[in-house]
Amino acid sequence: MTSSAGVASVRMAARSVPSVMGRGFRDAWYDIMQLPDGNIGVSVGRAVGHDDSALEVQRRVRATLQQSARRRISPAQALQRLDAAVPLREQQTATVFYGVLIPHRAGALLVYTNAGHPAPLLFRPDGGLSQLRGGRSAALGSTETERTDAAVCIPCGSIVLLRAGGSSMSADSAVEAQRGRWEEIFAGVHPAEPDLEELCQQAVDAIDLEIPDDDVTLMAVAVTEPTAGRAAGTRARPPATLGVR
Repeated sequence: MTSSAGVASVRMAARSVPSVMGRGFRDAWYDIMQLPDGNIGVSVGRAVGHDDSALEVQRRVRATLQQSARRRISPAQALQRLDAAVPLREQQTATVFYGVLIPHRAGALLVYTNAGHPAPLLFRPDGGLSQLRGGRSAALGSTETERTDAAVCIPCGSIVLLRAGGSSMSADSAVEAQRGRWEEIFAGVHPAEPDLEELCQQAVDAIDLEIPDDDVTLMAVAVTEPTAGRAAGTRARPPATLGVR
């Protein structure tokens, strides 16, 4: 992704593994978007179901979220637009994590909201590993409509791992149970020049797929030191309305 001169660089890689059942489409997805104000939007989600209706929900959610991301509104407001624009029928649901990265010299501010999705993992350069559990609300398709934002400072040398699918990844408690394994995976990544493709592959290898018809999607986002001589771009600005809680 491009960024302004003198601010942290944002890099990403992703890995999707289809289910062994070979349904012909994947119910989990990810998107990364360069926004008009210089910020970077990241989203990952999953439409619950294994038929054409789930695929249609996925398409509508992604299209609406991409449109909302370019309106310079907060992540929570973007999900509120999803609630209104993508009504779901009974027994249809989708989980979505959406965040906006605002790069600065020392790292990036991540403003995010989470509609029923597994919490992303944040690995810091000092070795700290945590789950981003803020901004939580119910999945799309529920009767709950209040969406809130959370924010976290991400220093240079950090990696955020977003995930969807895989039975061992579906619950945040599973991450804590495998904390040692995740710490081992992240510890092998060079903070200045992270090999995100290898990180995603190791993460996939670490997943025990107990449900054979479940897709897995991983997206790794690294925030690294500013690169000297990077061409100047649009100065990054926070969304007009953050409403962070």
